[in-house]
Amino acid sequence: MGNCLAIVGGSPGNLITSTSFVTLSPTIALSFMLSYPTGVRFSCFANAKQTVAGKVGYVRLNLVGQGTTGNLEFGGGPSNNSHDITNGYAELICAPGGSIGTLAVGSYAAQMEASADSGDTLFVVGGYITAYVISPAAF
Repeated sequence: MGNCLAIVGGSPGNLITSTSFVTLSPTIALSFMLSYPTGVRFSCFANAKQTVAGKVGYVRLNLVGQGTTGNLEFGGGPSNNSHDITNGYAELICAPGGSIGTLAVGSYAAQMEASADSGDTLFVVGGYITAYVISPAAF
């Protein structure tokens, strides 16, 4: 698995109505510095529900200035079952062959963001981000 670079979690209890991705408040975010090129694996877990049948809410991990995970989707069902709290998990790999290459020397920030379909409210119960070193320097 590699060495743990950072772990952060929270239960912000956010109600998201924005159709554009916004940072959760309080944030679920981490920042770190790398002193040599490094491969990093980010994991993002979210616990959320949407409030309107047929609508979808979204959560993602944003490695600011580098890229994002795919969107975790919550809801979309036609009945009250779509209102249940559900979980989502995504990874962002920063290494050769990953969605983002090895991270260069520098400072980085990763944060959870959320959005909702127009007319929907996404309730983000909580979540966490982990960052693990998968390879120091070059492979």
